[in-house]
Amino acid sequence: MILHLCNDFAGSTVHAELYRRLDALGVPQTVYCPIRDAQLAGNNAFEGQNTQIVYSPILKKIHRAMFHLKVDAVVADVEKKVDLTAVKCVHATTLFSDGAVALQLKKKYGIPYVVAVRNTDINVFMRYMPHLWLLHRDIIYQAQKVVFISPNLQRRTCQHWTLAGMKKVFEQKGEVVANGINDYWLENLQLTDNVDFPHSLVYVGKFDDNKNVERLIHVVLELRREIPDIHLDLVGGDGEREEAVMQLVRDNADVLAYHGKIFDKPLLQSIYLKNSIFAMISKKETFGLVYLEAMSQGLRVLFTRGEGIDGLFEQKVGEKVNPLSANEIRDALRQLLLHPEQYEKLSAVEFGRFNWEQIALHYLEIYNNII
Repeated sequence: MILHLCNDFAGSTVHAELYRRLDALGVPQTVYCPIRDAQLAGNNAFEGQNTQIVYSPILKKIHRAMFHLKVDAVVADVEKKVDLTAVKCVHATTLFSDGAVALQLKKKYGIPYVVAVRNTDINVFMRYMPHLWLLHRDIIYQAQKVVFISPNLQRRTCQHWTLAGMKKVFEQKGEVVANGINDYWLENLQLTDNVDFPHSLVYVGKFDDNKNVERLIHVVLELRREIPDIHLDLVGGDGEREEAVMQLVRDNADVLAYHGKIFDKPLLQSIYLKNSIFAMISKKETFGLVYLEAMSQGLRVLFTRGEGIDGLFEQKVGEKVNPLSANEIRDALRQLLLHPEQYEKLSAVEFGRFNWEQIALHYLEIYNNII
């Protein structure tokens, strides 16, 4: 049996996509998800013949400040709720929060583990928590495999000064395994240029500080002096900047259109197909599946340098920018909107590599090699 330690299972659909495919492959697995709010229990659950999902509302406010106390509490809870004698391999979905639990389980029970590195590990734990820097070295040393969600995360982790001297360890254990996208997008690829809407772009995501959508909007509004028919569709909402974004929409209805949150994939697809560019300039981004969804519908992309999909493609699929530089964003958008001939045809991209079934088979191979 595989034990997935997944502290964000209730908050992200990505993990359920993988676990559902592993279940279909006949992999016995338990998904353990510690939560703070009991109302989150059941989020992203799915029916599977080989899967048990354990939501455990054990996390307290104190655990935000007392990391080791949280890890000890999770370990003790796992010991109560999971038959560890049946577990052959642990998959920790984050380096710190889940990896620390996997490390303790290995030391106590000898269970090998694979650990993944995500955006929060680098941008929060490795930046602001020096008391844990020896811990993450130990987690990596003791892991059988270290998975990076993107080439950029691999580069940034391996070069991080807190992990100096571990080059050979990463060479032996490290591997990039990208996330996949929902089957709907792979089954409905639309890879031709949207020539009917050459100056239209779309954003899909939260309206928070990290997603940086206000800066994108201001650049778009500035560009209308050069490109009078420029248009930006906004899909999403929530976040601390929502009201500010909505005020900009109300004040600039000739350029901005707000569509709310959209969960219906055919409806979202129809919006993609009325645009030529997908733009999201997050300050921090682990991967960004929404870029791939948009690309599957023929859209060139504006993305953040050093984050998310940066380094994922050999082809020139868009422009990367410093998310804090309005000048860079403006210049990149101008190129994307006015010079589409400079970019690779998206039909040249191998979207099959983002098929969840193939990714699940890859993980199954990793588990079998570890076991």
